[in-house]
Amino acid sequence: MNPNVVVRITQSAGEVRFQHEFMDIDRRLPIVEAAQANPPRVSIQGQPALGSSTAWYDADALVIETTDVGPGYVSTMQEFAGLPQSRRMRTVERLRRSGDTLTIELTHDDPAYYRKPLVVTLEYKKTDFELMRYDCLPEEASIVAPR
Repeated sequence: MNPNVVVRITQSAGEVRFQHEFMDIDRRLPIVEAAQANPPRVSIQGQPALGSSTAWYDADALVIETTDVGPGYVSTMQEFAGLPQSRRMRTVERLRRSGDTLTIELTHDDPAYYRKPLVVTLEYKKTDFELMRYDCLPEEASIVAPR
């Protein structure tokens, strides 16, 4: 949810795809019926700590539910980076589009660490910027200054 990079969102009959410029993340989620029991879930290739997700429509909102995140720290939202997360965390994203504005309401529910859900709302404006490759390989990253 970094607001400084491009995300391309496309949809086919059975899936919605989010291509994130940041870290070249390609998130493809199955679209299921809202009331489907045990819906299929997918993880992002090479990013298992980001959990397993599925998506459905609720009126005008695309809803994405993610479970089975890796324990660690929230790293997907700059102002909340560093908050703990456990395997019990469940995240629900509600995406709505109005004109050229995409509003995303995120609800992080983690009973292991939070007394109440953390709810964050983000807005994105449509852009004509080209989606570029981030192209940073972990094995090529290094510390450039001494600690």
